Amino acid sequence: MLDSVTSPSLELKLRSSDDSEHSPAVSDFVHWCNSSFLDINVAKTKEMCIDFRKNSPLISPVVMDSQAVELVQQYKHLGTVIDNKLCFELQVDVGCTIAHQCMQFYHQHHLYENVLFLFY
Repeated sequence: MLDSVTSPSLELKLRSSDDSEHSPAVSDFVHWCNSSFLDINVAKTKEMCIDFRKNSPLISPVVMDSQAVELVQQYKHLGTVIDNKLCFELQVDVGCTIAHQCMQFYHQHHLYENVLFLFY
């Protein structure tokens, strides 16, 4: 039996700055989790608002079980880093860092000749 929600996502489209639009959806989600015997770990729950406007309004935090959900600027989901402007520069930086680490390992252990042979 599952006793905690590991990675559900609740996606809402807000067309105005009125955050009363998403309150029923969040409360329905919390009610569904409770009726399905799932506990929401609010400390690990994150909120990210994707807004392309230049002057985006201040957003009041979502409240679940009388605890405010943390608002984040970037989020890692299934190994992909997503930021609030849908710019994947951070994801490319992570990929380049991993590639540099691998190449450094190959260079230190003199494996780069074999790797270059595989690539060319």
